[in-house]
Amino acid sequence: MKKICLLILLLLIGSFTNAQKKYLEKNKTYLSARIYEPGTGTMKVRKLTLINDSVLTFKIVTSLDTASRLTRLPTNQIKYVQVKKGTYAGAGALYGGSVMLLSALYAVLQVKNNPNLNSDGYNFAPIIFGLTGGGVVLGALVGVCFSRWETRYAPDFRTAYNLRIAPYINKDYYALGIKANF
Repeated sequence: MKKICLLILLLLIGSFTNAQKKYLEKNKTYLSARIYEPGTGTMKVRKLTLINDSVLTFKIVTSLDTASRLTRLPTNQIKYVQVKKGTYAGAGALYGGSVMLLSALYAVLQVKNNPNLNSDGYNFAPIIFGLTGGGVVLGALVGVCFSRWETRYAPDFRTAYNLRIAPYINKDYYALGIKANF
């Protein structure tokens, strides 16, 4: 039982290990995306392209696809972009198959350990393979219904320091101050 729990834990941990920050690639067209703007919310777009490291071009998804036109947006106005990467069909098939395999093995062990049932000479392999295959198919069908989105960020060219130039106005004098933060 400890090995089964460890296997399930490893499967769950493996799906959460990708944690690096990814950026939009220059001149690459993403067919389907969602743009998150601070204050305005989410915008579903098609054919998203990063141009000149500072401008995004895209077509806004509307109910009338023919009415959408090319729109431009500076990258400093967005928080991040989510790009459609595919579906969860593979992960659903893996989880569905694993759950059904474990369930079928548990059922076979229950039948074998029951003294009131005579299971000698009975072949359980077709039942185990059938239930596992059914779980794989069902998990893949459920996974196809959910889109996989990958978060991408606009390129950030800021440095680790901040330099501000600000006027100082006093009743006795006027000055220009420079403030540097490291």
